[in-house]
Amino acid sequence: MLEDLLRLVDDPLAVADLRRSDSPVYPRRRFEFVGDVDPLRVTAGDLVALTLVGVCVPAGVALDLLEGDLGLDVADLLRQVPADVPITSPLAADLLRPLALARDLLEEPAGMDLRTAGTLLARKRPLLVPVPDPVVLCALDWSDDPWGWALDAFSADGGVLGDVVAAARAEAGLVTTGDLRAIETVVWMRHHREHLRTHCPGLRLLA
Repeated sequence: MLEDLLRLVDDPLAVADLRRSDSPVYPRRRFEFVGDVDPLRVTAGDLVALTLVGVCVPAGVALDLLEGDLGLDVADLLRQVPADVPITSPLAADLLRPLALARDLLEEPAGMDLRTAGTLLARKRPLLVPVPDPVVLCALDWSDDPWGWALDAFSADGGVLGDVVAAARAEAGLVTTGDLRAIETVVWMRHHREHLRTHCPGLRLLA
């Protein structure tokens, strides 16, 4: 996977796609920035942000996150994970463990699933947690834990992917929330038009 991602980011289209992704045509560009942000408590802004990437929290669960015990329990787990630690950190794998517990907790209520739970945590810890977007996972041909690909890719070969992505971000001249979101954006932009909901062949990164 690392070789594929390096080729994708090295392609001049990557910089163009990063710039194009900042267009109003793509509401998802505001995922990390819209509304009120709190490092621990789930906010109404978080719930709005999820809709920008096609995810919706059921009404009853939303109230429990905002006003009930579920929100307090998730906050206790988020408290164990500093908001400024990126996926490139040697601490990333250890810090994802309490977040995995939070994800399990969020999956329990009726109407919640892995994608919704993971997306909420991606909003809360954008430097560390990938958005479990089906377009990105399809493009990467990744069917395991949706956080695993990022850990593998950014830790491989001395962390070279982070350097290449940072250079592409700088050339694009965009304010993005870290290298993780940048590589996700590049992959999503390359595949979203051709992606099929079923039987999609994925993205041929080496083509």
